[in-house]
Amino acid sequence: MPRGRLTPLWSPPGPWQRCTAAGCAGVALLACRATDAAPLALVRAARAATPGRLAVAGGIDSPARIRDLAASGADAFTVGSAAMAGAFAPHLGTLRGQLGAITAAAAPPDSGS
Repeated sequence: MPRGRLTPLWSPPGPWQRCTAAGCAGVALLACRATDAAPLALVRAARAATPGRLAVAGGIDSPARIRDLAASGADAFTVGSAAMAGAFAPHLGTLRGQLGAITAAAAPPDSGS
């Protein structure tokens, strides 16, 4: 089971399947580093190959990207550089403002009730 290293994103799904068989709860995927496919295509492929949780990182810089990830099968995501640089919600400036915007973007749609 891999520890402390990332599975190359050009590799076949075999490493993911071996980790799952060994009891891994899920996969953390740096989709922005895809070499053979668009990042969202890689997320969809990972979702199809991984029965556990799928957390995605890298290049998540807008509410639209969060929606796209959810629609592609991601269970969770992390935002790093976009929050630290104030790029997720430039009009909000502070890290607190960025985190508030990220949290709001990740909230389920209001059901109207």
